[in-house]
Amino acid sequence: MTTTQDLDTQAGQASPDGDSSRVHTILTAYLQSKAVFAALDLGVFEALEKSAGRPEYMGGFAAHQNSHFGHFSRLDEAVRTNTSLNQRVLKQGYRDQGAAAGEGREGTGRLIQAMRVSSRLQAGKLAAAVPLAGVRRVVDLGCGSGDYSIALASHHPELRVTALDYPAVTDLARANVREAGLEDRIEVRPADIMADAWPETDAVLLSHVLDGYGPERAAHLVKRIHAHLPDGGRLLVHSHMPALATGLFPAMFGLILLVNTEEGEVRDVDEIRAWVEGAGFRDIATRNVSQLSGLLTATK
Repeated sequence: MTTTQDLDTQAGQASPDGDSSRVHTILTAYLQSKAVFAALDLGVFEALEKSAGRPEYMGGFAAHQNSHFGHFSRLDEAVRTNTSLNQRVLKQGYRDQGAAAGEGREGTGRLIQAMRVSSRLQAGKLAAAVPLAGVRRVVDLGCGSGDYSIALASHHPELRVTALDYPAVTDLARANVREAGLEDRIEVRPADIMADAWPETDAVLLSHVLDGYGPERAAHLVKRIHAHLPDGGRLLVHSHMPALATGLFPAMFGLILLVNTEEGEVRDVDEIRAWVEGAGFRDIATRNVSQLSGLLTATK
């Protein structure tokens, strides 16, 4: 059971005033978020910092979180009905290549921009942590913004990566790969990762993919990867695994999945391990990657 002390440790906060002050901080935290969102809308950051378009700028991420805010005013409805409020991810996958109901392609762009910020907080650490000795080809299934593929290729110069995702997503990922100057080692291909064929590979990366699906679909994807890999091939699962992460957000991410998906949940390490073992993988290992994530590796 998570205690208030656990929350303090995970959130990196401590208060000398006891439980009441900690609860007060939690209940008023929305004021900090909304102040930042309002400043973003009013152009405050652009006025203060002319280089607001630099890679570490988090404006796109803030805009995406602000769009969530309206949905969270109806969180009790989502919890009561166990129904996605914006239908971004249906049981069979993304309803419109990353766009929520009524968003169109602009919604896909906002999602990918938000993913870039989150990915950059984790991708370099993942690239340094993942065991790729002897691996020459990696398929990045559900590549999103492409930043995990970029980090892997940058950290491992001998590596070739094929990044797969929906067409509207790969258009954006391809531009990010081009910006990184890695077009010669990262091939970005449009695909439905649940249905389309994959290229031959030594390893498959699933970074923040399984959380969006129900357990049957997630287990099916892991089994399909096992069938596709050659003997000795590796599975690399990177996600918000609360048991392996060190921050509070991975445990709270389930609320975002409730709002956005029909069957998505935060998949912790024991559940993922069960799918991986059930598919026939061996030599399963786990480790922390970042404050936001953990890594499970396995061999066919």
